Amino acid sequence: MSFEITITICFILLSMGIIFLTLIIKHAFSLVHAAFFVLFVQGVHLVRLFNVTNNSYESATYILSHFVTFFYLVIFYLCLLMFKKWLAPNIQILNSTLHIPDIFLISAFTGWLAFKLYLFITYGANAFSATKFLGSSNLLSSKAWWENPMEFYLTTFAIGASVSYVIKLFAIRRYAYNLPVTLFFVLFNTIYVITHSTDLGPRRYIVLLFLIYISLLVWRDWKIILNFRYWSKFVVPALIIGGMLFYYQSIRTNFYLPEIATKLRSQSITQFSEGLFQVLIPVPEPRRIIFEVPFFREGPFDLIYEIIEKRVNGHPGTDGKILQNSFLLIIPKLIAGPSKTTISTDRIISSEMGILPVGSSSASNNDLPTSLLAVFIADFGWPGFFFPPIIIALGLVFFSVTPKSSYISASIKTLFFLSALLSFAGNVEGDLVSVFSISRDAGILMLVLLPVHFFETTLKRYK
Repeated sequence: MSFEITITICFILLSMGIIFLTLIIKHAFSLVHAAFFVLFVQGVHLVRLFNVTNNSYESATYILSHFVTFFYLVIFYLCLLMFKKWLAPNIQILNSTLHIPDIFLISAFTGWLAFKLYLFITYGANAFSATKFLGSSNLLSSKAWWENPMEFYLTTFAIGASVSYVIKLFAIRRYAYNLPVTLFFVLFNTIYVITHSTDLGPRRYIVLLFLIYISLLVWRDWKIILNFRYWSKFVVPALIIGGMLFYYQSIRTNFYLPEIATKLRSQSITQFSEGLFQVLIPVPEPRRIIFEVPFFREGPFDLIYEIIEKRVNGHPGTDGKILQNSFLLIIPKLIAGPSKTTISTDRIISSEMGILPVGSSSASNNDLPTSLLAVFIADFGWPGFFFPPIIIALGLVFFSVTPKSSYISASIKTLFFLSALLSFAGNVEGDLVSVFSISRDAGILMLVLLPVHFFETTLKRYK
């Protein structure tokens, strides 16, 4: 085990060098992605090495896997240098964000909250992603055709508003004292995180917002890293975020408690509200362990290692099935029809390559820590290794081009782009469906906003 720990620490130190090189690019979201990749891929693996002692790795494949993750960062950095003239600098993103009126942020938060209330009234607890923890057999099978896209866009705008709030918190002195925006920001994010509504994962979502704030501070003056007087700018937010993560960790499995799950499954608003209130109260550790978790979920690095090991030993991989399935999944149900089937990337990897989560004996338990690296290596072998960092870099380049305007259409576009930037920056565990979905929905939004923008410019011309 000491061999694996030593190798992992060495590659983390090498990766830290790439993070410092990324500072030169002066693009906050690119820096966040590089730091988040090291933290979540290599860092989580290192923590696992210290806590799980029965791991078994083949030395050559293990070192090769680390080279793959390290060169992911190298290629990502080289792509940023190559695309630098098209990569909008921090100042442009900052100016675009400052042009968004605060009423847009409040509207984004209240829009999501109001729609979630509507879904709860219509479908009960099944309106929330947390229902997967309740053991309910009456989970919502399908919503109305318009409800899923409506929920997606409202969620996207609310996330974009959260990113905008963090940027304004950095740029505007005492912005936290803007009570209407701050209260709705806190209310949205509390419900959004506790109900497990975020695709990024609650803890990763919180850490990403924190990293955006820190990366902007470092961009303004990187020397504050070396100046202890300015460390309070890091320490205070870090303590707050750390406290939030500790609190979330203490309540995250409250959904498993039978008395709480029963109330959350209730169609009664009173019962549901009481259950939701109980979810927010930390309980002693012994009471949180109600039943055994069927398997231990590894981090992204371990899945990359397992796929590389299979490939090295001659396994044909998934032969492009994940890419094909991802294209099919982004076709709207309204077009594909009721016969549209959903097959997850995790299930394809499990069934085609025989890779299962630790402790799982069935492909039905296929919650794998999938990443773009794992997907492309599984689908295309070694040539696929080059595509993930290029895709992420291109996504960051495209969605960084935020408009500097107070037009309604410009503010809506900026909120969407900020949410997309957060998604790409945090894409260290995810699949192709999320990338394709964001691109598809961005295209739809641009088409919808074209006549709005034309009307706004025409109205301004005749004023």
